[in-house]
Amino acid sequence: MVFISINRVEDPATVRGFVNRYKKTWPVLLDGDGKVFSRLIPGGVPSFVIIDRDGRLAYRQVGWSDELVDLFAGEIKRLQ
Repeated sequence: MVFISINRVEDPATVRGFVNRYKKTWPVLLDGDGKVFSRLIPGGVPSFVIIDRDGRLAYRQVGWSDELVDLFAGEIKRLQ
């Protein structure tokens, strides 16, 4: 399983600063033209998607709250 972030707004230097500041350890896709973002995340930010082993969208969640953590974790376990 691989986790990535998609950034469609900030320039590479700003993203690098954020990644370093918050010690993010997963890859960040710089999607300057927004093509990947608009295909996967049409509903707003923050959004979280899970792509299954066959490359298909298996789960999409728009927004975030503490209550959604268990739901998101359950979807990850279901797809492993």
